[in-house]
Amino acid sequence: MKTSIAEIADRCSILLHKIRNCNDIDNKTSITFEFREYMEEIYYFSKAYPEIFIYLIELYNINGEIWALESDIRKGHEKELGIDEVGRRSILIRDKNKQRISIKNRITEHFDIGHKEIKINHASDEQQ
Repeated sequence: MKTSIAEIADRCSILLHKIRNCNDIDNKTSITFEFREYMEEIYYFSKAYPEIFIYLIELYNINGEIWALESDIRKGHEKELGIDEVGRRSILIRDKNKQRISIKNRITEHFDIGHKEIKINHASDEQQ
């Protein structure tokens, strides 16, 4: 099964954040290579559908918000943050992921390619 354009755009936006935030040159090189492969797909797709870049920017922005909320937690700073702050961020991350899924589903609907992402019995499920 081929990867959907929504998934490619999402992955591309995440990789761009990794490139921005990675300090290890070997990892950065590897991530950059993967990013270029996904961007080639976006580029070819954009020849017929240039509006994909609008969605790519939306995904980049929402994934940046998620990245910022997760950053200290990923670094193991839970004690410094405190349980209340970790809980608050967890709820915000869940809500941001809901927005992220919504963007990906709008891509699927707009281009009529692929399948919508549906969460079942999950806090980011749009039906809840």
